[in-house]
Amino acid sequence: MDTITGHYDINVLAVWGSIVTGNGASHLKEVMATMDAPSLSQPAFTRIEAQVGASWECISQDELLAAGAEERRLAIEDNCFHQGVPAITVVADGGWSKRTHKHS
Repeated sequence: MDTITGHYDINVLAVWGSIVTGNGASHLKEVMATMDAPSLSQPAFTRIEAQVGASWECISQDELLAAGAEERRLAIEDNCFHQGVPAITVVADGGWSKRTHKHS
């Protein structure tokens, strides 16, 4: 059993794989049918998807805060300030996602 979701590890990993490849429950069902293996129901997929997403959000938030603290420390160490505030350079590619899942 997965400690994050309480579901069997293989189901969590199947949903995880579907999410990161930009697919959903119906695609997973097609893949599993091709392998003549049972698949998850739509409600089970959605439940696990929500739990995995919540886990990713917590982990991402912790990682972003840690990275921000490290950048702040480096800016102070390099004496890089803007109006008395430690300054860091932020680069964004300005890309716009073409593929999405459950968003418009």
